[in-house]
Amino acid sequence: MLQSILIAISIVLPTIILVLLTSFIVTRLKRLNSKEKFIHSLLPELDCSKCGCPNCEAFSREVAAETRDIAECPYIVRANLSKVKRVIKKGYINNSNLVACVKCKGGKDCKDKFDYKGQKYCWCKESLHSGNKACDTACLGCGDCVKVCRYGAIKINEKGVAEVDRTKCTGCGACTYVCPNNLIVRLPVKQSVAVLCSNNTDKMSVTTKCKVGCTNCGLCSKICPTNAITMIDGKPVINAEKCINCNKCIGVCPNNCISRLN
Repeated sequence: MLQSILIAISIVLPTIILVLLTSFIVTRLKRLNSKEKFIHSLLPELDCSKCGCPNCEAFSREVAAETRDIAECPYIVRANLSKVKRVIKKGYINNSNLVACVKCKGGKDCKDKFDYKGQKYCWCKESLHSGNKACDTACLGCGDCVKVCRYGAIKINEKGVAEVDRTKCTGCGACTYVCPNNLIVRLPVKQSVAVLCSNNTDKMSVTTKCKVGCTNCGLCSKICPTNAITMIDGKPVINAEKCINCNKCIGVCPNNCISRLN
């Protein structure tokens, strides 16, 4: 008899807890009068802008509108994340036609300005003299993008640079919002070659900072047989529609900053 009662309790109790929890969330949601306020109340209120929004209030508005995923907040605690996901069912709309790409391959090939001993967050590094790397647009390697990726599609490679596994990436764009140096872009899946550097100057001095930095020399643009590479604002930009994957640009790049994407 006692065994039957215990079995009955073990079956019914989880359901009761779930019903009570859902009731609590719905009641709180009604009291706050909107999804936005409910979501806002569960955010850390840091207003760090690492999600790409100016503050937590603006981010909560986008999450409530189901155009952003609550998981894009790098500092929300897991318990609050689960509470929001019970209310917002749809979540971020994945874009299978695009895939993330980190436009940097510096890492160990990029000189350090100082030895950083602070918190292991890219935004913390960047706030201190634009980071510890000699290049102001280098990957800082702490993995903020790794932390925010829900699909395990990003890792920090042996050189200390974020790298995207294109077979796992869904193109959701979460990682693009947390990179303090705006190094992560979304490219068409069909594009298999990219300039993995975000140097924004045309000075050869980039080579004194990084062995694989783009000098914006334009050799790739000149050798491309289909005119798939154009110099825009002094920087090479690849048109995926015109690219025929001949790899001539890779061979002519003096600093090997043009690479095939895995």
